[in-house]
Amino acid sequence: RFGIFTGAALDDAPQDVSDEEDASAPDIDSVIILSWYKEVARLASDLYLHEKPFSACSRGIFKAAVLSR
Repeated sequence: RFGIFTGAALDDAPQDVSDEEDASAPDIDSVIILSWYKEVARLASDLYLHEKPFSACSRGIFKAAVLSR
């Protein structure tokens, strides 16, 4: 399931996405329950723009670097 948010929420984005709707796709395998607040979980997410991976997504950049080894 995707979370939708405005591009204006992205600080220092490398392109003008301030009027665009971006999407985050949570990675279920990355879930971490906060030890100090057990009712809250953290999930890492991959970012998408126009239904394609967002080029400035740090997780996407890291995955590409790992796969290219």
